[in-house]
Amino acid sequence: MSTTMTLPISLPSLTPCEALADVVHRAVTGIDTPNKPLFVSAFTPDAVFDVAGTVVEGRDAVTAYVYDRIAQLDTTHLFTNLRVSLENGAATGTVTAMALGQHFRVGEGNAGGSARQFMTGVLYYVDCVRG
Repeated sequence: MSTTMTLPISLPSLTPCEALADVVHRAVTGIDTPNKPLFVSAFTPDAVFDVAGTVVEGRDAVTAYVYDRIAQLDTTHLFTNLRVSLENGAATGTVTAMALGQHFRVGEGNAGGSARQFMTGVLYYVDCVRG
């Protein structure tokens, strides 16, 4: 029996605000599962990703810089305090969120106290465009 669950990219009944929050959830769940199509679905072709002053431009470059490096690890990202700003009928909006991420070497995520981990905490600012 397979333990891999198929995750849909599109969820049919989201409100516009929930759809913006889902952009963040798709990117992070794509990394943690690892599910590259789910991760990629969160970015426009001209996406810009700024990590502590390192700016990566374009969906393919973001995927190489973020997904290809992190999805190979055992990771868990927890998001909270999501705030969505979206004017009625607007094509663009913003999401802010706080996150904690645990990163372990491949196969060490369930090793318990003996595994070395890298814990991060970050505040995300996300500009979204309705697709």
